Amino acid sequence: MAEILRPWRRRIAEIGVTGSPERIGPDVSQTLSSGRCASTAVAGPSTRPYTPLLAALLATAAANQVAAQCSSTWQVGDALPGTSDPVSALIRYDPDGVGPRPAVLLLGGGFEVAGGAIVHGLATWDPEARVFAPFGGVGNAGVDGEIRELVSLPNGGLLAAGAFTAIGGVAAANIARFDGVAWSGLGGGTDGPVNALAVLPNGDVVAGGDFQTAGGGAANRIARWDGASWTALGVGLDAAVLDLAVRRDGNVIAAGGFQPPLRGVAEWDGVGWSGFGAGLGSTATPVRAIAMLPNGDLLAAGHISVSSGLTGISSVVRWNGTAWSVVGDLGGNVHGLSFFPNGDLLAVGTFLSTLGNVLTVRVARWDGVRWSGFEDGVGGPFPPATVSRGVVWPDGRIFVAGEFTECSSAVPFRPYARTANLARWTDGRWAALCDGTGDEPRVLHFHAGDLIAGGTHVLNGVRALGVARHDGTRWQPTGEGMWGTVRTLATLPNGELIAGGIFRLPATAAFLRNLAVFDGTRWRRFPVPDPGDVYRLLVLQNGALAVVAGWANPAAGSVRIWNGTTFVPIAGAIGVQGLAERPNRELVAIGPMQTATSSLVHVAVSDGSTWTDIGRVYAPTFYPRVDDVAILPNGDVAIGGHFESIDGVAAANVARWDGAQWHPIGSGLPSWVRKLEVLANGQLVACETAAGGGFVRRWDGASWLPLGVGLDGGAYSSAIGPDGSLWLGGAFTTAGGNIAARIARWQPSCPASETALGSSCAAVDLELERLPWTGGVLEGRCTGIAPAALAAVLVGVSSPNTPLAALHPAGVAGCNLLASPDAVALLLPNGGGVARFALPVAAAGAFAGLPLNTQVLELQTGPLALTSSNAIRAIVGAY
Repeated sequence: MAEILRPWRRRIAEIGVTGSPERIGPDVSQTLSSGRCASTAVAGPSTRPYTPLLAALLATAAANQVAAQCSSTWQVGDALPGTSDPVSALIRYDPDGVGPRPAVLLLGGGFEVAGGAIVHGLATWDPEARVFAPFGGVGNAGVDGEIRELVSLPNGGLLAAGAFTAIGGVAAANIARFDGVAWSGLGGGTDGPVNALAVLPNGDVVAGGDFQTAGGGAANRIARWDGASWTALGVGLDAAVLDLAVRRDGNVIAAGGFQPPLRGVAEWDGVGWSGFGAGLGSTATPVRAIAMLPNGDLLAAGHISVSSGLTGISSVVRWNGTAWSVVGDLGGNVHGLSFFPNGDLLAVGTFLSTLGNVLTVRVARWDGVRWSGFEDGVGGPFPPATVSRGVVWPDGRIFVAGEFTECSSAVPFRPYARTANLARWTDGRWAALCDGTGDEPRVLHFHAGDLIAGGTHVLNGVRALGVARHDGTRWQPTGEGMWGTVRTLATLPNGELIAGGIFRLPATAAFLRNLAVFDGTRWRRFPVPDPGDVYRLLVLQNGALAVVAGWANPAAGSVRIWNGTTFVPIAGAIGVQGLAERPNRELVAIGPMQTATSSLVHVAVSDGSTWTDIGRVYAPTFYPRVDDVAILPNGDVAIGGHFESIDGVAAANVARWDGAQWHPIGSGLPSWVRKLEVLANGQLVACETAAGGGFVRRWDGASWLPLGVGLDGGAYSSAIGPDGSLWLGGAFTTAGGNIAARIARWQPSCPASETALGSSCAAVDLELERLPWTGGVLEGRCTGIAPAALAAVLVGVSSPNTPLAALHPAGVAGCNLLASPDAVALLLPNGGGVARFALPVAAAGAFAGLPLNTQVLELQTGPLALTSSNAIRAIVGAY
């Protein structure tokens, strides 16, 4: 073959020979470059040294101008169906009163994101356009803490209070005023948080909270602002003020956990403080909300112990000027009270009850006679859901805010829709205020070019149960979905999508559990009994499916291989939670596991029949664990988790095993690593649980580098897209400073790509298994090589398109040379006519955009015939 090629090239570089269909795993030190060639022995299939491409290759790359423009950036992603953190304040705000501008919902808290907008703690939501926006003069300056109370002023202005030192770029100690144009502080503010505000009939402002001074003067938890200075209200109060109300005569009523004689509720008449009968509540069970009825009666709410002849605990009570009476016990705390246009009472909080056989879940209505609920209300599994504020629109729509993740809906088979701290009741049902990704995906996977996200309930404007598909433009359901949680996804060689987790198909609950197949239209059960909880699916190099699950008989092993008829266990490892396959087909499992030789091991390898322990991690505090495993291009094993060492080797939260021993990766990482991914160029990406490094970093071979600004929360799932993009899923709302709720994409501006140059003139077929990236490896697979034939793969920077017959008498008519032979690898196929090759590419940025034309020539004997495969042009990509 070399003699045939000699007339058309300046130098032949034999870059590798393999007699096995196994993928070659070259050491990262072997690179496509001009100059010397390095060769290092590595574990896995046998390899031979690589010789570099010709100097012409590097000269071509140096002339390429694309590299200077290459970068990888975070892309704008999906909106959030609500806010990134709890909402503490909520009001209807009409900036021009009876003017033409419509009223909006104004919300405050400690959040950074609302819907598809970065708002920094204070945002508006337009109920008609259904969009969020930063409020007024806040802009990017934002609030540097938390807003807890908002009050709209008659002149269109606004008061904001909470725990902050600046708002809209203006210094303001816990309380500020917006005049329609700009913010200003109120006379030095307070030395502690302000929880409640009230406006007196003459326009003065009363602030209550947990502070000792106001405007620099003593003011025990409550003070009055007259437009020029602060004054104390007598001796103040002995506990934090949680809510305020004002009588028609200007008297101020404060609520909290006050001690006797005031006990829970206190009134300031301009001279001194007085209580209401024997009072309410205690420090442990304070009064959290109060409201005045039109007739002057007072409503008080919380989860309070009552007195004055009443016993037990109640949620809402009423003072008629003489005594307290029970309005109702809703089974938990009430945090907010407001009114419907007809005078009915809206109560919100943490309660859940069946008062009068009526279900009330955190939102309830009192019509003067009885309580009523709103479907299944709002909630969420963790943390305990809280509705802190409720607002009723003039047309009867209800908006609620607090800290919750779900609201009842009309979704078939699924009684809850995902939201984030905000919900609206309209037309007899609950819904999120806007579309957005409501769940953290447990797994990301590319299937048939689309991104598949699996979890509990992935939403972005669509109702997708368990599994959703993004076609590059929008999210869509994947079949009818399933009830439960999808933890893992895989694509079989025949193109079928497999899902595993803990779930069932709603319509056929008895027939589909935890392992399912999607045929492009619908989900169907895998042809085996319930495997128990499924933790990991892995399609092996030979096309078989490995499943890590709980299984009915776990003693037989956690890892089992599907042989087309049944699952065959690899005995000896129980408690496996993750699985990967090395290029030499060795399986790597992570635990914590019990093996035949140890009751606790965190990493083990198997040849397909038995398991061998290779690592146990150690951490002096918290539970040591390994959370993820990834295989590097050279076959090394990388693990991430929470540990300080593994088998006595110091390695902070991330480590590498070379087939014989463990090594640290640089100086390690400072926080718990939950996810690992390998970029298309072979670099390792680690996702951490702490904010340092933007929650995600990559190892470039010398140091750990952040990916720009990174994320604002941790990532727990990942996938590499067809263009080399890194996709992450987790508990974040921004990526690189852009909106990207739950799912983020780090995209290279110079991706690797491939195009077809021509078809095969014989039975030989060429496909690329790994596209070339700077610092990566070009890998390909050739099939259909005739028995006893010689074959060579050609890689060149040009495509001469020369007939083989013009180059050599053995050239078959219709066969063309489509890749210049700047580098050649002689191939010795296995018995099935299959051969693989690998060509490392240098990490130099000058190679970005370089075309690598690849083709296979086949020389058959008896009679002598020179034929060619199809050709592929691959463009070298760069991150």
